[in-house]
Amino acid sequence: LNTSYTGDENEVELVIIAIANIKVMHHTNIGITGTIRRNLQRTTISYKHIQLHMEK
Repeated sequence: LNTSYTGDENEVELVIIAIANIKVMHHTNIGITGTIRRNLQRTTISYKHIQLHMEK
């Protein structure tokens, strides 16, 4: 682990999105998938917000 690395919140969020996507693909339980999808919708909004920031 590189201790001089300062973790960027945006990067952390992108990792969370990736993990959530994997969970959605692997879950057959509709209830769990529904919950993850609802969480993803909220996270996707922040992701688009991050993309807009990066384009500036």
